[in-house]
Amino acid sequence: MRGLHRYYDGTACPKGHKGFRYTYSDICIACTNHRKEVIKQKARRNEKMRVAKLVPISFYTKRDNLAAVSDLEELDSISKGEAKERTAMLKRASKKRYNKKYPEKRKAHRRARKLNMRQAMPSWETHANIALTYSLAAIAGDDVDHIVPLNSPLVCGLHCTDNLQCLTPLENMRKGNRIWPDMP
Repeated sequence: MRGLHRYYDGTACPKGHKGFRYTYSDICIACTNHRKEVIKQKARRNEKMRVAKLVPISFYTKRDNLAAVSDLEELDSISKGEAKERTAMLKRASKKRYNKKYPEKRKAHRRARKLNMRQAMPSWETHANIALTYSLAAIAGDDVDHIVPLNSPLVCGLHCTDNLQCLTPLENMRKGNRIWPDMP
């Protein structure tokens, strides 16, 4: 048996399998494969349970009205894109709760962002032009995004109308401060 990875001796394992065994451990290969399959099934079930806690009962209900899905088969019918969108909705609701719980941290973050915008605003730009862009976006239900991010590890843009664009909230979240034109 030297140099072989498995062997067959004709004896049954404690589970009754008569098949090949591994030479290094004398364990039945059928038992090992069964154990691997059980572990995979448990992992799939745990993943479904984890996702079930994140998925709202109805996608079109109020955004903060989140609850767990009771039927795991319902999770199989959810597409990958819909699951991502629902997860994003859950993150927004979680952020809303966090901001409500720690208003002083939110206030400090807002203050730092305003200061960053003030420092990034060139002298030729007027507040009225920028306010107009923000009001047009609000009417359309969009977010105002900086084409070149104000704060990024690689580049810092200006806070002016030439650097502003209107995006849907989902597109704006996807873009973050990682994407801009002519990026390296």
